[in-house]
Amino acid sequence: MKNIYLTLNLIVLSVLSAISQPIPVAYYNFSGNADDSGSNSIDGTTYGNPVLTADNSGNANSAYEFDGIDDYIDLGSSLILKPALQVSLALWAYSSNWTSFTSWAALAGNTASGGYELIINGSDGTLESEVRRNGDYGIASVALATLSSGWHHFALTYDGRYNILYIDGISVNTDDAGGNYSVEYGYPNNSTIIGDEAGTGSTPEGDSYTGKIDEVRFYDVALTAQEVLTLYNSSTGLKENDFTKNSVKFYPNPALEKISITNLQGANEYVITLTDISGKTVNKTSAKATNGLLIYNKPASIEAGFYLITLTDVSGNSFSEKVVFK
Repeated sequence: MKNIYLTLNLIVLSVLSAISQPIPVAYYNFSGNADDSGSNSIDGTTYGNPVLTADNSGNANSAYEFDGIDDYIDLGSSLILKPALQVSLALWAYSSNWTSFTSWAALAGNTASGGYELIINGSDGTLESEVRRNGDYGIASVALATLSSGWHHFALTYDGRYNILYIDGISVNTDDAGGNYSVEYGYPNNSTIIGDEAGTGSTPEGDSYTGKIDEVRFYDVALTAQEVLTLYNSSTGLKENDFTKNSVKFYPNPALEKISITNLQGANEYVITLTDISGKTVNKTSAKATNGLLIYNKPASIEAGFYLITLTDVSGNSFSEKVVFK
């Protein structure tokens, strides 16, 4: 019997590992400072006077606001932030008017005749994901006019060929290099910068960003579309009156045919998305909570196994939970 339970536990751990997110090589949640919350301790140093402010959840001292003049955060010249084969960069940024930018304004990156970055091209009115490969920059962009005022989640991924730009968890543009190429770094010892465009050394170019930045993550892998979406959904500024991890309950779990979701507030409408362990959406429906209760009925076509169930309210706030159907 012990061997059976051990085998089951190993299967569970293996499946849960398959749906877990990649670990960033550096992560800046700006909770009171610019330190790296990851294991590599690539702490940032602030210059100018970026001010700690509320994040997209309203938490005080949990994001940085940049004045567009001389504020930036220097992450140093660590090669950990300069992977050659694959790279991803994700962050949250706020602007009261995205179309107000008339010149270059970098969010984060390390470009200087090489590297990668997320940057605003105010002259063209676009947000760009840039990656240097095969002697030139591959650029995926989107018009700033498509962005509503306020917070948005931006992500850059490069898998050796495709540079993909994501906004709020959705792929909006892709640049195809036409073959597999490594990321090229013109100045390997230059600094990676948040809030301005990197220069050839530790001093940025002066393409300063005006607005707020939060939750900056660097990866040495190319995140998949589902991983970007999960990352976006996991940090959308969940409202306490809608989702609270300590109160929302899914039961029974494991379940046979249906799962009750309780302790939701009021009678709000929700989109319910079921994702399998490969990241594929296998069911999507909508329902209205009654007295804080939702019932999710498993479609007959859904097989037994491990899934991620995500609730999204009308404001775009989401909450996810791992569930098992027997």
